[in-house]
Amino acid sequence: MKTPHSARAPRSEGEEKLSAAPGPVAPSTHERRERSADGGLGFLRELPILILVAFAIALVVKTFVVQAFYIPSGSMENTLLINDRVLVSKFVYDFKDPKPGNIVVFVAPTSALGGQPPAPGGVQGFFNSLKEGLGLPSSQRDFIKRVVAVGGDTVQVRDLTLYVNGRARAEPYLHDHNPTSMSDYGPYRVPPNDLFVMGDNRGDSQDSRVFGAIPKSSVVGQAFLRIWPPSRFKIF
Repeated sequence: MKTPHSARAPRSEGEEKLSAAPGPVAPSTHERRERSADGGLGFLRELPILILVAFAIALVVKTFVVQAFYIPSGSMENTLLINDRVLVSKFVYDFKDPKPGNIVVFVAPTSALGGQPPAPGGVQGFFNSLKEGLGLPSSQRDFIKRVVAVGGDTVQVRDLTLYVNGRARAEPYLHDHNPTSMSDYGPYRVPPNDLFVMGDNRGDSQDSRVFGAIPKSSVVGQAFLRIWPPSRFKIF
């Protein structure tokens, strides 16, 4: 006669199922290859979306935050040389007004373009914008100069010296510190809400002495950083 301790209760259905459950099975080489191929195709399917998102972000940054500009001429030597690249803040003047000494990028007035056609639109304009965003030469009609006077100021050049409101302006940034070819000019009173801009290379600069003061609304932004070449890296 068997004792109660030697009796074994029958296993329940749940226990049978648990004990019969198979353990993990490693995927075969074929399955791993299929998964890898699916992952590659998935990335390719997502790539156009990622590119569009990147372009959208770049467009927002270029439009509202900061933009690189290429220097095409010597009008700002020696502060900016031909082929230099600068970064321009496009929102700084939302919080303050331009002031004398600032280096600004602005849309050139029609009289300064010498009959050149306006900036291209359509597909050409799109690629032109991409080139601008990279700081490459483009056909955009933007100028870069230094603000020397603001609305209400009186500007005059005499004896190779710039006078603002009758006081000589110290300008250590001028080309070679010797503006020997700066012709007499003025006096000229800057209209309200306008800016008087001049290149640092006074003998080789088409600026407000030629096309007059510019409206503040034409200013694209303030140059704050020279990023190229690396040897000339500088914060303005």
